[in-house]
Amino acid sequence: MTQLNQRRRGNRLENAIYDTTYTLLSQYGLDQVTFSRVATAAATSRSVLYRYWDSTFDLIFHTIIHQIQKTPIALTTTPLDTGSLRTDLILLAQRFIQQTSTGPFRYFRLLFATALNA
Repeated sequence: MTQLNQRRRGNRLENAIYDTTYTLLSQYGLDQVTFSRVATAAATSRSVLYRYWDSTFDLIFHTIIHQIQKTPIALTTTPLDTGSLRTDLILLAQRFIQQTSTGPFRYFRLLFATALNA
């Protein structure tokens, strides 16, 4: 059996779905991510998606968590020691704001707003 004929399963399938969902989220936005669109782009079926996730919101939420886990967090990797606790805390807050405004973190605001409006 060739590689092309083998079905993806487990982590390999899940990672492909997460990567596809994140790509679609980045390209089209939260409202345009559907099970149908993800299934087509990930070369799988909607029934597979329904087996793992109850809704597109659930899939997007887990996709963002997956992407965050793959993202190095600069808040803890760069030491702070300016000699002033106040200055260190201000710098830490600035880094936090900057970090959470980029990459997969930025989608949390959209998810929370969607959840509150539902």
